[in-house]
Amino acid sequence: MKATTFKNIIVYFLSILFAQSLHAETSAQPPVKQTPATLAEFKIALEKIRTETDTAAIGIAIVNQDGPVWIAGLGEANREKHIKADENSLFRIASSTKMIAGLSVLKLVEEGKLHLTDKLRDLAPEIAFANPWEETNPILIGHLLEHTTGWDVNAAEYANEAPDSMSLQEGLADPIRIKARTSRWVPGTRHAYSNSGPVVAAYVVEKISHQKFEDFVQKHFFNPLQMNSSTFFKTEYYLQHAAIPYLDNKPQEYAQVYSRPSSSLNSSPADMAQLLTFFIQKGSINNQIVLSPESIQSMQTPQTTLGAAQGITSGYGLTLQIFGNDNPNITLYGHTGGLPGATTDFAYIPELKVGYALMLTTSNGQAVVRTQQLIREYLLKGVVNKPEQAIELPRKFQQLEGFYQKLNPSGNIELIKTDIDGIMKFSVSDNRLHREPFFGGWKSSDYATNDKNLTNPYTGLPSIAIVQDPLAGEVVQVEGGTYKKVSAFSVYGRLALLISLAIFSAISILLALIWIPRRVFGKLQHGSSIQLRALPLAASICLILLPLVPAVLGADVLDFARLSPTSFSIFLLSIIYPLLAGYSVFVVYKNRAAIINRTMNRWVYWHSALLSVLHLIFAIYVASYGFIGFRLWA
Repeated sequence: MKATTFKNIIVYFLSILFAQSLHAETSAQPPVKQTPATLAEFKIALEKIRTETDTAAIGIAIVNQDGPVWIAGLGEANREKHIKADENSLFRIASSTKMIAGLSVLKLVEEGKLHLTDKLRDLAPEIAFANPWEETNPILIGHLLEHTTGWDVNAAEYANEAPDSMSLQEGLADPIRIKARTSRWVPGTRHAYSNSGPVVAAYVVEKISHQKFEDFVQKHFFNPLQMNSSTFFKTEYYLQHAAIPYLDNKPQEYAQVYSRPSSSLNSSPADMAQLLTFFIQKGSINNQIVLSPESIQSMQTPQTTLGAAQGITSGYGLTLQIFGNDNPNITLYGHTGGLPGATTDFAYIPELKVGYALMLTTSNGQAVVRTQQLIREYLLKGVVNKPEQAIELPRKFQQLEGFYQKLNPSGNIELIKTDIDGIMKFSVSDNRLHREPFFGGWKSSDYATNDKNLTNPYTGLPSIAIVQDPLAGEVVQVEGGTYKKVSAFSVYGRLALLISLAIFSAISILLALIWIPRRVFGKLQHGSSIQLRALPLAASICLILLPLVPAVLGADVLDFARLSPTSFSIFLLSIIYPLLAGYSVFVVYKNRAAIINRTMNRWVYWHSALLSVLHLIFAIYVASYGFIGFRLWA
């Protein structure tokens, strides 16, 4: 699983941390200019996108209530060997795999062998995890599937590849993976995407069924659904039919991870068509009931968050994502997935009894968004938007105006990021609640149909509720997000700190281009003024180096997750930075008499003083999030 550039590393970790966000990217992209009127026009348009984005292969399956509409593979499954892609080419579907784990749990629920309200500790005490609220709020099986355990996404979980022979229990027993299974809030109160939950659920399936998870899936789903080529492993069949992932036009080596039930399924357009048919027919295929309609409905419905108790039915169900589209009040269900060089978008629309699967051998965002837009616009052409049955906006929602910060990041590494670009602005006008990101990009128009929640026209589902979080008090749940109101002063204060730090650091670097040569040629005497200039400059350089380290060292993906020159350099810089910030302020204070006595250039002193103080404030700020002495490999 080598990735040779900094961009590759970013792609990989975004695929882990933000696997849910694929559908949200469409808001920032231009719409498809012309919707294909016929299947023939759609095929031409899809091939045009493939060639324009230089995507090696696309797997496509479109299914309606009457059966498959189109199943195909476009382009080359293997560019080096010039092997054409077809309906039997095997694509890596990444996080879309999680749907299979959810189906397996619900199969045992139907058989009466398992319940979503069963306690994990009772069923599998050998699986270690940490939940400070276990006595009063234990982790339940439903939490594992809906990602409401509060567990982290820890890069170190993926520090080593896992051979196909590794059992789920062996993978879960790794100390680093155990550490990631620590609840950060009361289970069942907030949603946060985590790969480890479905893996633990799959282990419970193994334990109860007395079968290997993959064997259970083969017997109860792949065989009756006639998904004849799908596999969790690098089989001989896969080697012969693989659609190779490409990142920056470079083929990616096959890498197995411990989280097979969350990430590792390989499947073909032909098999995905069968899975789509199964969902569209509410658990049946070929006149055979594989799973009851009630179980499919439960997969589509959030059940374990505070908002779910208030009637929210959007966000994330039991291993099913709930999507919206530009057509108001249309709901799609399914799951996206991403690995380096591979992207999947699987979705179906129960109301229209139609669905699609897109599998691309690229991580190119433009290719993903354009193909997704194209197929959704094609399938939804002619659909009449349902009218909104809005009532007067309840007073409690009218009072939500202000700034809100997200409280449920997928991983702790994302925490500081949410302080600025996780801020949402709520406003009220025209009998609607409007939500928009702090930096803009889109704006919602949510309306009320009752006094308990608001409906987002993007999905047509109840999406927003005011709830009482046991740790944060009154919060707003928006689909799968939990938001706490914050003051405008704190929001603009953080932004001002970052902007000021950037401006003063830039000035310090520009001035260094003048004073360093002067010092080298003896035109600037060594003394306190050199320290005053050099220390905050060094702190600024530390901040600049932190994101550049991976590129400079030529890091690969796993270098982030294990002890390596990259991870150790980040650790070292995160220690040096606060020391420089603190010592800079000390030197400024020590030399205060020089400015009073006018023995030092006041512009040098005050610039250095301001920059030093800014660095110290920022160091304290990041320290509050645990980013001092930050060990990615731990």
